[in-house]
Amino acid sequence: MDAEFRLIEVPSGADLAGPAAWMLAGMADVERADKLAVFGQADLARTEHQLAGEWADCRYSRKRWVVATHVDAPTRVVGMARLELPTSGNTHLADLMLVVDPGWRRGGLGGRLLDWAEATALQAGRTTLLTYIDAGVPLEGGPVLSAPEGGTLAGDLPGVALARDRGYRLEQVERLTVLDVPVGADALARAEAQVAAPLVGYELHTWVDGIPTEWHGRYADLVAEFLAAAPMAGIAVETEPWDADRLRAHLDSVRRQGLTLIVTAAEHVASGRLVASSDLAGHPRGLDAAMQGMTLVLAGHRGHRLGMRVKLANLRTLARVRPDVRRIHTGNAAENAPMLAINDTLGFRDEGVAATFQRRLAAPDVAVTR
Repeated sequence: MDAEFRLIEVPSGADLAGPAAWMLAGMADVERADKLAVFGQADLARTEHQLAGEWADCRYSRKRWVVATHVDAPTRVVGMARLELPTSGNTHLADLMLVVDPGWRRGGLGGRLLDWAEATALQAGRTTLLTYIDAGVPLEGGPVLSAPEGGTLAGDLPGVALARDRGYRLEQVERLTVLDVPVGADALARAEAQVAAPLVGYELHTWVDGIPTEWHGRYADLVAEFLAAAPMAGIAVETEPWDADRLRAHLDSVRRQGLTLIVTAAEHVASGRLVASSDLAGHPRGLDAAMQGMTLVLAGHRGHRLGMRVKLANLRTLARVRPDVRRIHTGNAAENAPMLAINDTLGFRDEGVAATFQRRLAAPDVAVTR
């Protein structure tokens, strides 16, 4: 069956106005079909505009993307692999997102795309490949795979079977949850009760669609310090340098993708440092969902309910600037109990898991049409 498919690499400079626009649109269609099959909704799928924005951002990584088409429909995308090669740290790693249209699974296409990804990563000098699988909550009584630090994944999914057959190890499971907004009155009352005491020694700052330039250095320092201590299970990842230039690159990428960005940060008044933050990214207008990004609280400043405070501030701002949003999705490592507790209080409910698999590479060969 492999001969029925052709792999075509996305060319440099591809955008929605050029001849390769069908590739980006097809990748978005495949991701949408995958998320519908897994979660029953496509909120977690990237649009073609988001993919175009990501493709254009190469300041801190190189991207190699490939689409798979069927010989009978040469411009219909039925699978894809998005490979990211970090360049400012973690130069031993390759990050892979591989998706096959649900109607074309279990026919060898996933293995062929994985062959391409592994070969491309090796050609780039990478020795470790990380890949990610989204899944629903495991069915009761069905086979499960457990991560070393906690969390389980259905063990009979096509992607899981392929990863295990190829020697990938499950390293971390993220719990995926969703919050319906506006937040229910009872949940909101419980959350507000936790932050009823006055906030002494800290000041909250909320920004929409950008972070003021004078805060760039301090915000980047917060992210860098937090990432150095973030739970990563057994994933062979190093802390990459984060500075004001990298933050600006991130903000530029968010703008290109058409997202509404809301950030609330807590300043420790005595030192002027930012010590906590949370961010929300609303999907482009016309799509009624948002993604909860990182919520950070530095170790020396916990115990003041800063995590809950910054999240509540973002929810209030979201209601004001994007009243059309009806759902917020997020993911947290299964071992991150404090953040899971905050989300539970707010009323987030389970919708599935995201699993990270890791493997040291061996050298396959695969042909790619250019």
